[in-house]
Amino acid sequence: MKFIGKRGRLVIALTLGLLLQGCASPTTKSSAGGPDAKAAYQQHVNLAKQYIGLKNRELARIHLSKAERFQNAVDKARLSELYNGYALLYQSELEMELAEKYYRKALVSDATDSVARYNFSSFLYNQERFEEALEQIVLVSEDLDYRRRPQAFYITGLVQIRLGDAVGALKSFERATQLAAQFALPYLEIAKIYFDQKKLLISLH
Repeated sequence: MKFIGKRGRLVIALTLGLLLQGCASPTTKSSAGGPDAKAAYQQHVNLAKQYIGLKNRELARIHLSKAERFQNAVDKARLSELYNGYALLYQSELEMELAEKYYRKALVSDATDSVARYNFSSFLYNQERFEEALEQIVLVSEDLDYRRRPQAFYITGLVQIRLGDAVGALKSFERATQLAAQFALPYLEIAKIYFDQKKLLISLH
């Protein structure tokens, strides 16, 4: 397994922040074809994401399996949530090939699912596949309706730093601060870029 540095841990933390959305509630007893099947599907997917965030993989797997029973009741696009859940579960179990398979299935189901794409880009970043991570996270940052767009620009900047593009990274970090002035992490990266540039100028004289 590859070493994950400080920035990598930040990416993982931002990813896990996506898992605790929604609220837990008792499961329904709908049949796969019943009128409440769509609600049951969504409920089990939400519970699975919560349990992944709480590192309870056993219960997460149970609810993902239950969600599958209702998959025929939902549109193809909504299946991306189920596949994203499985991808996160397998990623937490270090089953990286399976995780990638399910991230890709999620994006085939719904290419506009910025949550799944964000998680996939973080996955690629932590695998040190920076060019691929950049391709995915740039698409996320272009989604004007995605509520974690500032974090997407922040991740974009981190990837650009790893690719040696300090100028591009600076623009991405500044964009993140423009969208969320209270978001502290991009300011730290901006300061580091300016500090490194100052050191370089000093060393050249």
